[in-house]
Amino acid sequence: MRHGEQTLAPAFQFTSDGSSRPGLRPLIATLIADGIDGWQLWTWLTSPSSLLSGEVPHEVARTQPERALRAARRFAAPNAS
Repeated sequence: MRHGEQTLAPAFQFTSDGSSRPGLRPLIATLIADGIDGWQLWTWLTSPSSLLSGEVPHEVARTQPERALRAARRFAAPNAS
């Protein structure tokens, strides 16, 4: 996400050593491919989702990455062109 001249990335997206969380890559790629980006993308990843019985997508991705990915696909489907 851009803010002025800087690119910002939320901390939840990274592991303790600064590398990107592998379980989030497919979710982010799916959402971006279907036209969801910026604040909408980050809001969905960090908010309770009815597609995950009220759980938060980025937290579900830690233990159940396939379930989180299915939810991302369902969330993005209405936006797919």
